[in-house]
Amino acid sequence: MGTFNGFRYSLLELPPEKGLLHIMPYNRQRVGDASREYLESERQARFDFSEERDSLLVSVESMKALRVAYPNYFADTRRFMREVKRALS
Repeated sequence: MGTFNGFRYSLLELPPEKGLLHIMPYNRQRVGDASREYLESERQARFDFSEERDSLLVSVESMKALRVAYPNYFADTRRFMREVKRALS
């Protein structure tokens, strides 16, 4: 997992019914576009119940950093399992 090659912001959308993570990268010059599209995604999720989704606008420098910061968006249960085992021990 490498860098985003100049992209600093990413809009993550996870439509639960599809089970796919949609990642839209933005460079620093397009942070305004990223914010507007994030707000539109949230608005759609709130008012259009047929378009259920989870949206998140993040600033990360690499896919690895994104995966570490938001493992639930990648269905990565390893971290969760480690915490459960730690709590049970």
